[in-house]
Amino acid sequence: MVFASAFAQIPENSKKFESRISKLSVQNPNEAIKQIDSLLQYADLNDTLMGILYYRKGHSYQNINNYEASLPEYDKALEFFKSTKNNSKIIDLLASQASSNAILGNRRKAIVLAFESLDLAKKIKNDDLIASSYSTVAHVYYTLEDWDNVYKYLTLAYKLEKKNNNIAGLASTYNNLASVYQNRGQYEKALYYYNFALENSFKMKNSIYVMNSYENIAQVYTETKQYDKALEYFNKLKKIADSLKISNSSVNISISRVYQLRKDYKNEKTELITAKSIEEKVKNFPAQKKITKKLLENAIN
Repeated sequence: MVFASAFAQIPENSKKFESRISKLSVQNPNEAIKQIDSLLQYADLNDTLMGILYYRKGHSYQNINNYEASLPEYDKALEFFKSTKNNSKIIDLLASQASSNAILGNRRKAIVLAFESLDLAKKIKNDDLIASSYSTVAHVYYTLEDWDNVYKYLTLAYKLEKKNNNIAGLASTYNNLASVYQNRGQYEKALYYYNFALENSFKMKNSIYVMNSYENIAQVYTETKQYDKALEYFNKLKKIADSLKISNSSVNISISRVYQLRKDYKNEKTELITAKSIEEKVKNFPAQKKITKKLLENAIN
């Protein structure tokens, strides 16, 4: 897909424009970053579209786990969204900043940003954004292992999403609840909520949400040593990723781990070689390439 030619003309519909950029940032984050940089350099864009480009560039960095690089892009996007007084975008952006900071260990800043997002959502009285902000706050507390507050804010999110039949929000909250139970070793409850998330993802006809649910379920089966089930769900995930032409080595690495646990070292090595090949093609985040190289060396030896 050639991003530059697809987006060279300034679109009349910024939502459609963002949707296309968002899709590329998932399918090929590195290419998205490259082409966004090209547009920022040569295209004559208004503040809204400039904000969208920096916002999606930040998301692209998040999608290759380069959270540190995402933060300056989010800062730039925030300035453009503030200039257009786009509160919904500001709320989403604050949530993304909170998430990156939480993962990087900047917990105090993450909490401030998460509550700033929540306060603004309440100010404009948007239930969907309030629920999303509750989930952001819960995520920050999750990184702190403050389980009481995690449950508190996920429950608040759930109640609003249930009230408004927000299927996308419910899918996300079910996934988050399941993740908490998985982290605490309560695997039956984790699978219960992951399957609810999967059900809502199918209702949405959202392939990315379905893939996320498949991966989460597969990880639970891996942790509970149900390796055939784990491979079943990882392969379902791979099938969708292949159909969408999404290049991501992490799935192959997860599958290689299952084969290693089964002492099937031949298939472990095959999956790691495939992962290495994907990373070389898409020029994935250098840290991941080092990890894959080390895993492959261990598999060969």
